[in-house]
Amino acid sequence: MKPKEYFEVVKGEVRERHFWKSVRCEFLGTLLYVLFGCAATVTWNPDGHDPFKTPRVSASFGLVEFLLVSSLGHASGCQLNPALTVSLLCTRYITLFRTVCYLSVQLIAGLISSAILYGLVPEYSRHHLAVNEIGLGVTHAQAFGIEFLGTFIFVFSYFSSLRRKNEKLVPKALPCGVSITIAHLFAVRISICFRTSHVMNQDYLL
Repeated sequence: MKPKEYFEVVKGEVRERHFWKSVRCEFLGTLLYVLFGCAATVTWNPDGHDPFKTPRVSASFGLVEFLLVSSLGHASGCQLNPALTVSLLCTRYITLFRTVCYLSVQLIAGLISSAILYGLVPEYSRHHLAVNEIGLGVTHAQAFGIEFLGTFIFVFSYFSSLRRKNEKLVPKALPCGVSITIAHLFAVRISICFRTSHVMNQDYLL
């Protein structure tokens, strides 16, 4: 696409009411996704014993992803993940302007939801509140490989499920939710950093 044509496309997006609706939906989706997903990581026992944490976290993120894609996918694509947004930019599914807008609201929504969750949980649970840490005995290279595979299965499922509907590409909710669940079951005990907005904002608060 030539620069002039590209700027025409961006100009059309700015003037389009649906574009700003999609930005609002992306903000709302990310806020709810980070809030409910990270809430499942909270250990409510003061002694820290929580044998069902892995299945709970995996199911929570997967179900929230499924519900949000079902509810908001037709409006914004329900990306909720900067890595996915950048992938869509690189494959020319979205413009640079839309990417910047989505990344901005994703990070802002992640920060707000993290602050809300921080205020809702007891003080003894705040020290390790969804903080991303490498598992004991896991090297940085191994953690990178785990993160790569977990992110790949989600991005691959998202792209594979895209369908054109009313001149828009809309993902299917079931593949997205299942892939997120599988990725967490696979990696949550080793390293959990699939959601960049969640990672950055939880670490910033803590």
